[in-house]
Amino acid sequence: MQREGPERQELARVFRECSKSYDFWTDSGLALIGSPDTVIRQIEQQRELISYDVFSARHRFGRLDPKLSHKSTRLFAEHVMPAFE
Repeated sequence: MQREGPERQELARVFRECSKSYDFWTDSGLALIGSPDTVIRQIEQQRELISYDVFSARHRFGRLDPKLSHKSTRLFAEHVMPAFE
């Protein structure tokens, strides 16, 4: 098995860029940030692009205050998830 194929190189590049700034996360669609309507639009755009039917979210990362991650989770559950039922 080839250890340094193009997929492996791209994965390494993504991990390097992710560690540099949050701008890479948002610019590449790895982080969906904004109002519930904005996040709904972002998910819809990604679904059209790559046709996924399972979405996984992580609402707490880095040093984010737990209260803010709970608020994010609540907003997601109340306003974003119903758009995909």
